[in-house]
Amino acid sequence: MKALLDKMKMIDASQLDYKKLFDFILPFEPRDIAYKEFLPKIVNPKEYSRRILMLNPIELVLIHWPPGVESAIHLHEGFWGYVGVLEGEALNVEYTIENKTLIQNRAVIVKRSGLIPEPDGVIHKITNASLTKPLITLHFYFPAMPNLDGLKLFSTDGTIVELNSKAPSASLFLPKDCYKSYKKSQFSFEDGSKGKTHLISPIIPKPSNKEIKEMIQDYYTEQAHSYDNSDLEDDKRRIYVDAINKIIVKEFLRIKPHKVLDLATGTGRRASKIKEMTGLDYELYGVDLNLEMCEQAKKKGIIAYCSDWLDVSIKDEDMDIITMLYSFGHIPSSSERIQFLEKIHFKLKPGGVFYFDVFNINDPYEWGPRALALFEEYNLDYFGYEKGDVFYKRKEMEKVSFLHYFEEERLVALLESLGFEVESVVHMGYVHKSGEILSGIEGKLLIKAIKK
Repeated sequence: MKALLDKMKMIDASQLDYKKLFDFILPFEPRDIAYKEFLPKIVNPKEYSRRILMLNPIELVLIHWPPGVESAIHLHEGFWGYVGVLEGEALNVEYTIENKTLIQNRAVIVKRSGLIPEPDGVIHKITNASLTKPLITLHFYFPAMPNLDGLKLFSTDGTIVELNSKAPSASLFLPKDCYKSYKKSQFSFEDGSKGKTHLISPIIPKPSNKEIKEMIQDYYTEQAHSYDNSDLEDDKRRIYVDAINKIIVKEFLRIKPHKVLDLATGTGRRASKIKEMTGLDYELYGVDLNLEMCEQAKKKGIIAYCSDWLDVSIKDEDMDIITMLYSFGHIPSSSERIQFLEKIHFKLKPGGVFYFDVFNINDPYEWGPRALALFEEYNLDYFGYEKGDVFYKRKEMEKVSFLHYFEEERLVALLESLGFEVESVVHMGYVHKSGEILSGIEGKLLIKAIKK
C-alpha cells in the first residue's frame, strides 16, 4: 500500500486527466497492495464501510462491502475516477435517464485485478455479487471529495435523494439528518430487459480459455432439454436458421458428400434436419462439449463424440464437408480459433468444404458495435479481451456464455493464410430482415471455405 500511496502523491493534479489516472493505477496488482491493516471495520452488516486514505492530489478510498451489500444508484457529477477490485466480485450496474425514465443500461462483473471506470456523469451502483464473501474495493477519484455532500441518489420507486456531509455512505437507508433533500415521484424506472431474450453480461478480467469453455458447457447444460425449441419459439432466429439450412442443403445436393462432420453439433437436431432435407445417405459425425446434448445427438443417428474439437480423435478417413453452424464464435480466443481452423483444414480431404456462420462486428442491429464501445470504455484490451468478445446470458437463465464477433476482411485473410480458399461470404439477415440476403455491413456472415 505504501508504494501505491507514494506514487499517487507524485501525480501533478494540474496535468491529470482520465486516461493518465488509468495509466497511474494499472501497474498495481492487488497482490502488491497490503490493504488489510487499513481495512475499515464493518459496523452494520447491511452497509459498506469506507476509509479515506488520501485527499491530495487525488482521493483514495478503501471500501469494505459485506456479502450482498450494494450502494444506492448514484450520479458522479463533477468528479471521476476508477474502482479497483482487490478481493471478491463486484457487479457494476450502469443507468441512463431518458425522458424522465431511469433505464438500466448494462451490468458488468468485475473480479480481482479488474477496474471499473467511473467517468464524470455516469449513473451507476456497485454491488457485492457474493452472498457469502466480502468485497474489497479501492476507489481513485478526482477532484477529491472529503465527504459525500451533494451526492445524488436514485431509488427505483422514482425518488431522488441528495446527501449532506453527515452521510457515511451512498445509501437510501440512512437517518433523515444525512439527507439534504428527499424528492419523490421524479422519474419512472425500466430494467432495460423489455423485448430482449438475451442480455450482455461482461466479466473483467476475461476468464481463461478453460474457464470460458466450462461456462459455455454449463450454459448449454442449463437449457439442454429446451434448446431444440428455441429456434421455433424465436421467429427471427427460426427464419434465419431455415434460410441458412436451405443454402447448406443446396450445397450438399451439389457435392453429394459421403462423410460429413458437424462441429458443436449440440443435440444434433439441425445436422440431422439438414440430412433429412437432402435425402442423401451420408455418414454424419458430430462433436460437442456437452454430454447431455451428445446423448441426444446419438439418438438421432449421429456418430457423436463428446469432446473439445482440439482433443478429439476421429480415426475415419477425411471428410467431404465440415460444418460449424451458429457456434464458431464460442471459441474463446484467436489462438484457439487458429488451432480449430488448422485441424479442420487437416481433416478435410483436398477440395473439401467448410461451412460456418459468425456474427458480424459491424452489423448495427447486433451486439458488435456495443462490444466495441464497451472495449474502449472499460479498457478491455488491458484485461485479456480481444475486440469483439462478448459475454451474455439468456434473460430467464443464470448461466453466462461467450461469443466473439468478427470483422469480415480479417476473418477471410485468416482463412486464406491457413490454406483455405474463401469462395463466398453471404450476409444473412438475423435480427433485422431475418432470412434475407443483404449487402453492405448488415447481417451475419455465412462463409464457404474450400481446402486447397
